[in-house]
Amino acid sequence: LIDLLSNFLNRTKRNFMKSKYLIVFIVILLSCKKKDCKNISTSFKSYSAAKVELKKYSFKIQENTNTEQSSWIRSIEYLSCDGKVGFLVMRTDEQEYLHQNVPIKIWEQFKNSRSFGSFYNMKIKYKYQLSIE
Repeated sequence: LIDLLSNFLNRTKRNFMKSKYLIVFIVILLSCKKKDCKNISTSFKSYSAAKVELKKYSFKIQENTNTEQSSWIRSIEYLSCDGKVGFLVMRTDEQEYLHQNVPIKIWEQFKNSRSFGSFYNMKIKYKYQLSIE
């Protein structure tokens, strides 16, 4: 009887530990889930705050395009909640640029342009500036 009781307690302890680890895993998994971007701010305290904030959300459209042909643009990413307007994140050797309210039509033209630099300077630069408080 003592052996049976001891075996039962050991199995119960192992099952409890497994359940405990499973609960911790589920909590971590749920806390890592990205937020719905419908609630994203339209104004940010700084560029760095905007970059951090954008990483917290999941977007309906999240696209990158190949920029190997550009002499100074290293990457371009477009993030949109509604498929109509979105954020444009452009990285160069020097820094990262964030633009907001960029229409999807402009994004489509940009990623298909012959010269990313020329298109950026003519159609995006100074037109879709990130709103800083």
